[in-house]
Amino acid sequence: MIDDKEYPRLTKEICDEYRKRAGELFGTNCADTGSRRLLRKELQNKYGILEMEALDILSGHIRGEVVEKYDMLRGYVDKIIIDTQDKGFEKDFIEWIQEREKKRIGDYEIIDE
Repeated sequence: MIDDKEYPRLTKEICDEYRKRAGELFGTNCADTGSRRLLRKELQNKYGILEMEALDILSGHIRGEVVEKYDMLRGYVDKIIIDTQDKGFEKDFIEWIQEREKKRIGDYEIIDE
């Protein structure tokens, strides 16, 4: 099973909290700059969601859809881990997922200027 401490679960309440924090930022619109950009990166990195999903959550456009998507994916991964534990594949599978995540983040990281 995926460890909620290492990989926290995104919830509708968390999305609402980030939306509230985005609304409290002084002098920001929906542009991904300054403190709003930092907030988007925090949300994106902490919960492992896509940049566009984080932007949409901060703007209030979506919330439930993203939560449901990652709950469903987490369920699939949990099932694969449970199914492979008896076969000794869990460690290899987790290492493979972590390596893919490193590559994904590295390929799409936007450098601040």
